[in-house]
Amino acid sequence: MDENLIKEKVKEELIQFSEHSIHKMDENDISSKELIEALYNGEIIEDYPEDERGHSCLFLCKDNKDFFHVVLGQKERNLFVVTVYRPSLPKFIDERTRGREE
Repeated sequence: MDENLIKEKVKEELIQFSEHSIHKMDENDISSKELIEALYNGEIIEDYPEDERGHSCLFLCKDNKDFFHVVLGQKERNLFVVTVYRPSLPKFIDERTRGREE
């Protein structure tokens, strides 16, 4: 995946949300509109080309509150939002840096 492909899918409104991602968006007070806008302005911070479920990536986004991460994959022609969360300790030291996994 690359950022241009993601932006193209966002522009074409080819986005599909998993049930899990919708639940996580509610938990983290992130609307679908905020997420879509953030995807257009975000960046890939980790790429997972060998993911057994298909090529995916960790995308760094920011809303008016703080940074958040979106795990993205592809499902047919659509960009598929797998999960959404706000990075925090112990898994992340900051929005870009992984901490110690326990």
